[in-house]
Parts: sequence; structure tokens; C-alpha cells
Amino acid sequence: MKKDLLSSGFFRFFSRVAELMLLNLLFILCCLPIITMGASLSALYSVCLKLIRKKDSYIVKDFFRAFRLNLKQGILLHLILSVIATVVITDLFVVWNMMAQADIYKGVFWVMAVLALFLFMASMYIYPMLAQFENTVKGYFRNAVILSIKHLRNSVILLLFTALPLLAAFMIPGAFAWEILLFLLFGFSGMVYINSIFFSAMFAAYLEEETDQA
Repeated sequence: MKKDLLSSGFFRFFSRVAELMLLNLLFILCCLPIITMGASLSALYSVCLKLIRKKDSYIVKDFFRAFRLNLKQGILLHLILSVIATVVITDLFVVWNMMAQADIYKGVFWVMAVLALFLFMASMYIYPMLAQFENTVKGYFRNAVILSIKHLRNSVILLLFTALPLLAAFMIPGAFAWEILLFLLFGFSGMVYINSIFFSAMFAAYLEEETDQA
């Protein structure tokens, strides 16, 4: 009996790893045009949320179905977020270089850095919501800000988890090369899968509300 349980758990674990490796490959391939990165990420979240909720999922079929459905909004959201990120990073770089000229710029830099962190936390909600809910582009941004503040503890955890590979690359010698290998194998899908555990729990109440209203 114990052997059956062990073999069953062993099989489920490696079956899930294989699914994540396939999802990772699909995600990378659909990101290659760059402009489709948003649609690819939303499709990845769509499948991972189904896996977390133990719904029947056909990995390839469901991925491309979600990719096709979210393509237009995914591209638009990705372009808007790219512009915002470029402006914020440029402003931080400019203020950073001006800090040596006057102490006031130090305060300005840290205020901007905190605002940038809040913007990044809000942006983490965009693609999971695109995968789960129907809304306008404006609605996605508004709800992302609201949810990131309402679920602040989870937002901070997700932020730290997402930043962990970057911190490891800077702090651990040789980690960067290993991270590239891991992300090529299952790193992107693995991170999204773990993030989906949080988002699945957060979205549950809103999904029930939508069902009741329908």
C-alpha cells in the first residue's frame, strides 16, 4: 500500500514537472516576437490556474486557446506596461545621477523607488486577471492597483519571490548561468505556477461573485 502511494506521488510529481517544462517551452516560443509576450504570459497563467484548481486541462490546446483569446489585449497591455517601465527606470536613473548635486534628490529618489515598487506589484496582477476575467484595458489597470493594495501581504510575498532570482544572480557567484538553464527548462512556468497558488486563492471570492451575478 505504501509503495503504491509512493509511486503514485512520484508519478504525479514528475508528471507535473513534465507539464511545466512543456508550458515553459510554449511560453518562450510565443514570446519570441517580443510584442506577444503579454498574451503568452496570460496564456501561461490561464493553464497554471487550471492546474492549481485541478480542472481538466489539455496543456497545448488550452495554452493556444488562451493565447488567441487574449492576443489583442495582451499586446496592448504589454506595450503600455513597457512604456511605463521605460519612463520609471529612466527617471530613477536620472535622479540617481543627480543625487551627488544636492541632498534633496536623495529623498526624491527613494520616494520614486517606493512608487516604482508599488507599480511593479500592481503590474503582477495584470496578466493573471487577463487570464481569468473579462474587462477593458482601463479596468485591468484599475483593478490591479486595487487588488495589489487590498492584498498587500500577498503582493509583498509575490514581489520578493519574483525578485529572488535577480537577487541570487547578483549575490551568489555563478548563479546566473544556472538560472539561465533553469529558466530555459521550467523557470518561467514554475514561477507562474507558484504565483498561481496565491492568485487562485485571491480570485476565488471574485469568481463566486461573478457566478452569483450571472
